[in-house]
Amino acid sequence: MLKQSLLFVLRKPVVTAVLLLIFILFGTVEFVGLTMGWSAYTAKTTTIQSIGYQLILATNDNSKPIELSTMDAVENLAHVVGINYFLSNTATPVNFEIVYDHEGADPSKQMANDDPFFSWEVGDVNFEGNIRIDLFSDFRRGLAKLTQGEFPSEKNRGVLIEERLANKNHFSLGDSIILQSKNGTQKEFSAKIVGIYRTDATYKITDDNYLGEKIYTGSPYNRIMCDVETAREYNPKNSDFLGLEIYVDSPSNLQSVQHEVEKLVSSKDCKITNMTSLQYEIIGKQVESVYSLSQTIIFFTCLIAVVILLFSISLYSKSIIKEAGILLALGATKRSVILFRVFQLSLTGVIGTLLSLIPGSMIVSAFSSNLLPKVVEDVNTATISSSITNSDIVLPPTITLEHSLWVLLFLFVIILAVALLSGIYTAFYILTCKPREILLHD
Repeated sequence: MLKQSLLFVLRKPVVTAVLLLIFILFGTVEFVGLTMGWSAYTAKTTTIQSIGYQLILATNDNSKPIELSTMDAVENLAHVVGINYFLSNTATPVNFEIVYDHEGADPSKQMANDDPFFSWEVGDVNFEGNIRIDLFSDFRRGLAKLTQGEFPSEKNRGVLIEERLANKNHFSLGDSIILQSKNGTQKEFSAKIVGIYRTDATYKITDDNYLGEKIYTGSPYNRIMCDVETAREYNPKNSDFLGLEIYVDSPSNLQSVQHEVEKLVSSKDCKITNMTSLQYEIIGKQVESVYSLSQTIIFFTCLIAVVILLFSISLYSKSIIKEAGILLALGATKRSVILFRVFQLSLTGVIGTLLSLIPGSMIVSAFSSNLLPKVVEDVNTATISSSITNSDIVLPPTITLEHSLWVLLFLFVIILAVALLSGIYTAFYILTCKPREILLHD
């Protein structure tokens, strides 16, 4: 059958050239569309992994904190890999100075907003207590790594500081930091350094910064983390469990875990938010746009290719059907003739697809640096919000076009499916006619 198909290809150069051109154009567009789709899918997966599979359980009334029994019940639910609660404060350093490393604009030349919400002073630090610091967003997403010591915990009380802060102030494990309270008492508070970590996050200050030099408090280099009990000692007035972070083992289990949590609490007292979906809706718009565009390209290209192929086959139907009549007259079965026709188109499709990889790769390479730039540059208020509320703000992804074996596999499957559909077009006529009728076909 392979030999016969090759002979047909050589005997019908015009027909072959037309079909080959159609498959090359079709394959090129499909290759670009599939590459876009695969790249967007990869970016989406990476983005969701960066956000984490997380729910937030928060109280609707600050006078009614989440009960410890509820927290224990949530932690024991299936598919829950851990929970975390944080107490966030700002504090004034007494025996050390903050880190001023940053990129972008110079905040000393920017006017500060007098909004009372941002009540901290220049030089203050962010002081956070966590039940599980190892589940804190930056550690979970791989942006931060413990380099010395241990994470603070109920059994290992103390603070965890960033390497830059430790190096600037010549701190090491076992040293103590002294903070001054911001709750009006001006009381000094001492805590032992039990761990040092390093963050790979960069801190960029934009031109529209309205906090002036207060912006440094939100720097990831000036974040000091501790266990919850230490945070409570520092500020007893801010010690109620008002929000609980719930980490799930996979995105497919977020909804089922959310339903189970809803059974444990009253909707009047608490609100449950799917942070994975919420944040992806904010930062994943360009990913979804590229994915939708790729699906549109794939669908309409297939539709147009089928129409053009059927039209082209119709133009050469006389010679094609006559060829089938000769084979039937020589004793071939209709089944073998149909398979032969499908094989001819499939062979042409495979050759055309292989040739289409050349222009397809050139088009993809032209956009391979970045299909979409990072849109969000505003790490001014976003970073401050991230530092203070411990929310997992992730910058929108950069979608990079990249090849994959899956793209090639899908491409050949689509090409062969179109070739099969086109082969069936002539098969119906062959099945309903006798050899004599086909040979006499005008």
